[in-house]
Amino acid sequence: MKKLFICLLCLLTLSGCHRKEIVYDQAEGEAADMSWYGISNDNFRYCDITVFQQLVADGKTTIVYLGYENCPWCRELCPILDEFLREYEFRAYYYDIELGENGSAENLQIIEDTVKELLETDSEGKPILYSPTIIFLQYGKPVVLHEGTVNSHNARERKMTEREVERLRFNLRREFETLLGRYE
Repeated sequence: MKKLFICLLCLLTLSGCHRKEIVYDQAEGEAADMSWYGISNDNFRYCDITVFQQLVADGKTTIVYLGYENCPWCRELCPILDEFLREYEFRAYYYDIELGENGSAENLQIIEDTVKELLETDSEGKPILYSPTIIFLQYGKPVVLHEGTVNSHNARERKMTEREVERLRFNLRREFETLLGRYE
């Protein structure tokens, strides 16, 4: 009887150990014009600070991309991000940091405060929010932050090399899988 009880207890424990897949919440709202990035589909939805705060408050699992039209890093990152959105059948939110009130110090501070634990800091320990930034929200909490393209790349000087593009793809895949609870 004791052995049976121990076996049942072990089975019960093991059955509770499987990892539950996280459900992605598709971005909603007006499709963002991403044509300046060479993207012509509707994988991106406009986002302002109100939408961003609601995503966090509602505990959404989604992606928020921060950038702006003339950002050279954004122009290289966005088409590759779009590839992953299509592969995973996701839509993301696009927060244009130069559009209207989106770029105000107050609104950027709200975003910075939300993701501050994942941000790099300057020499004085102050968090720095770069563009582009991809915020991976899981149940409303930032779990991964992707800033720029790859460390070796300076978009003001040159395009990414094939090796850098592959490194970026590797990093993004890992970040998407982390968002979905498949990679730790």
